[in-house]
Amino acid sequence: MILISGANGTAGRSVVKHLAQRGVPVRALVSNSDSAQSIEALGATAMIGDMRDGDVQRRALAGIETFYHIAPGLMADELAVGHRFIETARAEGIERFVLHGVSYPYAPNISFHWIKMQLEAELLKSGIPFTIIRPTQFMQNIIWSLPQILQSGEFALPYAPDKRMGFVHIDDLGRAVATILSEPGHAGATYELCSTAKPIDRHHMAAALSTAFDTNIRAVQCSFDDLQGSHFFASLSPAQRQQLANMYDHIDQFGTAYFNNEMLEMLTGEPTTSYDAFASQLAAAYPNQPA
Repeated sequence: MILISGANGTAGRSVVKHLAQRGVPVRALVSNSDSAQSIEALGATAMIGDMRDGDVQRRALAGIETFYHIAPGLMADELAVGHRFIETARAEGIERFVLHGVSYPYAPNISFHWIKMQLEAELLKSGIPFTIIRPTQFMQNIIWSLPQILQSGEFALPYAPDKRMGFVHIDDLGRAVATILSEPGHAGATYELCSTAKPIDRHHMAAALSTAFDTNIRAVQCSFDDLQGSHFFASLSPAQRQQLANMYDHIDQFGTAYFNNEMLEMLTGEPTTSYDAFASQLAAAYPNQPA
C-alpha cells in the first residue's frame, strides 16, 4: 500500500486519482473530516490526523511499502515535520520514501525551497531508498487570480513578463507520479516534471489566455505590494508573504527556464499539456469548476 501525506492538496488529489485508476491501494493522510470525505470520493482510504504528531506518523506508516510525502504549501515547521517523517519511515522499514520537492531547491533566500533542499540531503543520509520529485510551477496556480486578470485585462505579477519559466499541468504531474509510485525502477532518481516543451514567458501565457477567453489580456509587471489585497495573500502570515516576495525577486533576476522538458513525457509515454491547451481547458470550465 502507498501512503500519501497532504493528500487533499492540489498535487495529492491528482496523484490519488491516477493511482485509483490503476487500481493501486492508497492510504491518504488528511487533516479533517471534510478532506477525508473528498479524498475518499477519489478512491483512497482516508486517515485523519495531524502530520506533525509523531504517533500519527507511526500509525499512518504502519504496513506501508512506499510513502509519498507532500507538505502543505508554506508550512512553517516543514523541516521538522519532514525530518521526523524520515526518521519514522526508517524505523518502520519503509521500502521507498518519495519526496514532493520543488524546482530550484538550491535557493537559500527562498526558505520553502531551501527547506526541501535540506530534506533531500536528509534522505541521502537516511539509508532509505528514495525518489525525489521536483515539479515546476503549476499551471493551475493562476486560478486564484483569474477573475482579476479577466476583469482588468492585465496578467500582473511582481517579475518581468519576459522572464522564461517552465510549468507543469497538475494532471500530467499526477500521471507521472502514479507511474513512479506504482512501478519498479525509480529508486535513487530525481525527476524534474515540466509540461511545457520549452520555457515560456508571461507574454506567451497572456496570449494563450486571450485566445481561449476571446478577450485582450496583456502581461505586465506589478509590485509585490499590489498583490496584498487579494484573498490569497490576505490569508498568509508576514513570514509566508516574505517567502513569496523572495521567490518573485529570484524569478525577476533569473527566471526558472532550465529543466529537462522531456522527462515527464518519458515517464508517462504520453504527450504533455501545452499552456495553450491548459488555457482552453480553463476557459471551458470557467467559472463553474477548476481546470
